[in-house]
Amino acid sequence: MSRFLIDGNFLSEGGGDSNFRIHIEYNGTPDGNEYLSLAIADGITLYDDEGNQYPQISLTSEIPLFDILPPSIDSISVQIDSLIVLMESTPITFNFNEKVDSIFFTISSKVMDSVHFTSTLSDSSLDIILKPPFASYDSISIEFSYLEDISGLTTVDIAYTYRTPILGDYDLDGQITYNDMWDLVENWELKNYNYELGPYEGTAPHLISYPDSRFTIDDGMAFIQIWSWYQSNFGEIVEDSTSFGSLVNIVQSNKFLSIPITDSILCGQIQFVYDSMGNSPDFQLPTSKKNQLYLNNHFPEEGYSIIEFARSGLLANDTIKIDISSILKGELTYTFKKQNDIQKGYYVINHTPLPKKLSLYPAYPNPFNPIATFKFDIPRNLNGSQKVHLIIYDVRGRIVDTLLKQELMPGTYKAKWYAKHHASGMYFAQLRYGDMIKNQKVIFLK
Repeated sequence: MSRFLIDGNFLSEGGGDSNFRIHIEYNGTPDGNEYLSLAIADGITLYDDEGNQYPQISLTSEIPLFDILPPSIDSISVQIDSLIVLMESTPITFNFNEKVDSIFFTISSKVMDSVHFTSTLSDSSLDIILKPPFASYDSISIEFSYLEDISGLTTVDIAYTYRTPILGDYDLDGQITYNDMWDLVENWELKNYNYELGPYEGTAPHLISYPDSRFTIDDGMAFIQIWSWYQSNFGEIVEDSTSFGSLVNIVQSNKFLSIPITDSILCGQIQFVYDSMGNSPDFQLPTSKKNQLYLNNHFPEEGYSIIEFARSGLLANDTIKIDISSILKGELTYTFKKQNDIQKGYYVINHTPLPKKLSLYPAYPNPFNPIATFKFDIPRNLNGSQKVHLIIYDVRGRIVDTLLKQELMPGTYKAKWYAKHHASGMYFAQLRYGDMIKNQKVIFLK
């Protein structure tokens, strides 16, 4: 029997009350065998209006307590819509608000016929352990169709849904990209079997993996299927002309683009955008080996093609060639990832012949006030990409302005000099590319 002290100071000081009301908060769920009675606490004496003392007895008879709240789930250890790790058991605890007398629940998969699990029911909680294998890109539902407490009160239809990630999405970002591809080839090289994907069954995206502690062609085929499915369903054209890192020395001939993959590049992506409904470009990729993977896909109806690759182990220089003979107009963007650096840039397909030598054309107008425009050609450099410098000197050989100091792809460019803050007079423009130099005289007249 539990005893509670009720503060009776709310009674009027002079007494004379014929009745009073007491509010009691019961912190718990009655089980049907609990009663409440109100009695005088030890050391407390009650008198009536005539001064007669009340005997030490209960002020009420036993009042039974009744449960009027239906059972429910107070909390869960794994929040709804959380990801279930594909190849690991997942424990989930459901905590009830009271003791449950009977329960009925089902666990189902949107893809699989059944889900393996174990369960343990205690007075006020249910422990469920979901066990692999799970299907990739699936949803698992735990539905409580019936809960009954010891008072016979019931609750029906409470459901919780959890998701499984895409097989091969190692960084769990909801995408299958060259970053995941590199995780696979790197850990394949290291024989880290936590990154296994095969053997498997099913079709993308709902592959079911059965790891066997070895890397085989099954692991590669599983990734290829998932990657191809992802590109077909979620691949998108990213219009991004930003550049950072050193530029890639892309070489264009009459028919081919040659993109060098240096021995420091681990993985990357090349996106090619061209006229929709036209012919897609032909990719000539390096042969995939044990420690490297090259994948590509074409969407000619959208005017879009993509290459993604990843390499591990001892890296060597390589080249990706793209046949652009059927492409009239297009733009290529690339992102290459190195150990501690990223190369990002773009290249516009131009079927006009590329310059064969460094040229600095006459500035116009000349004389000028206050703006002069310089047109110049940058040729292909067999020694790789180098910085282009366009610098303005005064007659004493002092640098007064630097118009350009960056890497440029082969092509024809223009640069403007705003000279309004300089004195009138003669100046010299110098174009420098590698060990090649061109000079030109200009006159500024205010």
